[in-house]
Parts: sequence; C-alpha cells; structure tokens
Amino acid sequence: MYTGSCLCGEVAVEIKGAISSIIHCHCSLCRKNSGTAFATNGFVNTDEFSVTKRASKLS
Repeated sequence: MYTGSCLCGEVAVEIKGAISSIIHCHCSLCRKNSGTAFATNGFVNTDEFSVTKRASKLS
C-alpha cells in the first residue's frame, strides 16, 4: 500500500495496488502542469485508488 498527500496536507490519498507503467512525459501539457521539463507519472487501477482526506478540496 502507498499513501501520500498534497504539500500542505489538506488532501490525502491511498493506493492499495501496484503502480505500473511509470514514465517521464515531456509533452506540453505535462511540462505546463509540473512547471519543469517533464512530469513523472505512474498508473494505478481506479478501484485501488482512494482519496482518504478532504476529497471536497478536489472539486
């Protein structure tokens, strides 16, 4: 299991499965979103991902 949160700690998440296909993406959308030359992305099954704290902050 993996757990994480945003930098301020308001939102927390939990992943109960494996993270697959970890990639570095250099497309313009990922560069803009991360503010760097690339973004690192990992993919998980949606049924193994949950927001455990303050999901209302995401809308």
